[in-house]
Amino acid sequence: MSSPIVVLVSGQPASGKTTLARQLAAHLRVPLISRDPITEALADALGHHSRDLAEPSFAVFWRLLNEQVDGGVGVVGETNLHRGVSEPAVQHLATRASVRLVFCHTAREVSVRRFTERFERGESHWCFDEGRRAARLRAGEPDLAWERAKPLDLHLPQLIVDTTDGYAPGFDAILAFARALART
Repeated sequence: MSSPIVVLVSGQPASGKTTLARQLAAHLRVPLISRDPITEALADALGHHSRDLAEPSFAVFWRLLNEQVDGGVGVVGETNLHRGVSEPAVQHLATRASVRLVFCHTAREVSVRRFTERFERGESHWCFDEGRRAARLRAGEPDLAWERAKPLDLHLPQLIVDTTDGYAPGFDAILAFARALART
């Protein structure tokens, strides 16, 4: 019997994680679990900003992924996984599923521009306090979300995708990577 396939899509803010994860989930015909909607729901229910909800939103995210795997169902998970922090949770999942890592990358100035434009279009949930963050980014101040966004240090199949202008490698290659045979 094959292990469920879990594709974890991560990267720096505004690197195209959510867009790519949605496409992969649709083509793989598996559920998509994104952490931002979890954070937003917790924020709306509890009235807290995202910075106060990181731990609980990650706990829910990992629980939902594990529930899918326990049910024998593949899943695409999307969030900002940080090197030196996220490896234990991913490794635990990899003991029961065939995990593939997809890391979205673009130049910092491109992702900062995308992030700022998204905020200016009003596409951000209130809990993320992106107005203050966008102002700091425009001023050239460092931000840990960009600094910590690096490919994970794990011996698992991993693909780095340049999202500067579309996808490199192309979507068909990314999909083939995600569909690679699960271990038995």
